[in-house]
Amino acid sequence: MSREEGRTGAGWAKSGRDLAADGTAGEERQPFVSNLLAFLRGLRRLGFSVGPEEARLVLSALGRLGVTDARTCRDAVQAVVVKHAHEVPLFRAAWQVFFQNARGVQDAWLALNTLSAQVARGWQERHRHLQVIWMGRHPAADADHAGADEAGPQVWIRTGASAQERLRRRDAARITPAEWEQVKRWRVRAAPLWRPSRRRMAVRRGGPLDLGRTIRRAAAETGGECIDWVCTKVRKKQRPVVLLCDVSGSMDPYSRMALRFAHALMQAGVRVDVYVFSTRLTRITDRLRLRDADRALQEAVWAVPDMSGGTRLAEALALFRQRYAVRALRGGAVVVLLSDGLDAGEPGVLEAEVVRLRRLARRLVWWNPLLGDSSYQPLARGAAVLARHADGVRPAHTWAGLEAAWADLVK
Repeated sequence: MSREEGRTGAGWAKSGRDLAADGTAGEERQPFVSNLLAFLRGLRRLGFSVGPEEARLVLSALGRLGVTDARTCRDAVQAVVVKHAHEVPLFRAAWQVFFQNARGVQDAWLALNTLSAQVARGWQERHRHLQVIWMGRHPAADADHAGADEAGPQVWIRTGASAQERLRRRDAARITPAEWEQVKRWRVRAAPLWRPSRRRMAVRRGGPLDLGRTIRRAAAETGGECIDWVCTKVRKKQRPVVLLCDVSGSMDPYSRMALRFAHALMQAGVRVDVYVFSTRLTRITDRLRLRDADRALQEAVWAVPDMSGGTRLAEALALFRQRYAVRALRGGAVVVLLSDGLDAGEPGVLEAEVVRLRRLARRLVWWNPLLGDSSYQPLARGAAVLARHADGVRPAHTWAGLEAAWADLVK
């Protein structure tokens, strides 16, 4: 609780004691008044413009109207505290739960705690909820504002994540089968990577003057008089992204999420070329173009005979360079290598292949799921080689981590 709220809380408590003792409210309504004052403090923390004056108006109105009719009470409080149209849904959700639980309850602390969880569930903004904590006096407030507010509990709020947001930040190895069904339905709003094209396009303004087009248009439309100037600007094309995904046994839960993420990118119109490898290399881009996520992933798994096998990273990179690199890396492609870096081959061979791939690609980025562990160090021989030669290293153990890694790639 802030110092300002500590000062205004005393004014609220004083007005509450005065109005609760007034004949219009009655002494039997004192628990309801305490609950209502805490409710108004909570609304203020939620962003409503509520101060001591609004509290006096609310208590005065309810003292005259009574508290027996829920709709009348709600409309009276709403007329005072709601200043903008977008606040109406949150207020009504909070008031409905408050009136049902706090009305007639003799224990104000119990009523406020019952209110908290249900109000929090009714409010979310971009997968985040406000978790309202109505738990009596804030411990830190006792030392700074002892005796400032003796008539009602204080309110404070902490922010937390929704269930979906927590799932997006959960390690792929800890996701249950039921949660995987939710992951299959997720979509991404990912921006593609752009590169300038050799071609130019005509625009009215915003680029250098195209004198040739200007004269030709004038000759065809206005008899040679230049009225409209034609400018040009460089066209943009999508920069291709090549995803080399490790599907060995040690990468099993993370490769599953990575393929689902690649499918979501392709459904969003992003140009991605996907290859998977364990003991051999397989291109699965065409199978991931299927709209249905279950069918696309199933087709991809059927096409990979060495799924969850060993890891031969150097051989996979060599096969990609020999068979696919000429076509896949045209147009300044960016290569994303998603692997834990655990290779069964010789580190010298792997280093030579990584250096060759780095020269062919515009950028070589390593997405490593093991970076989710804060104590992780790339001590394995393959991981050490990738760490030395990659242009960037990003964690990729969660869905949110994959989105952040892609956003970093787009920059």
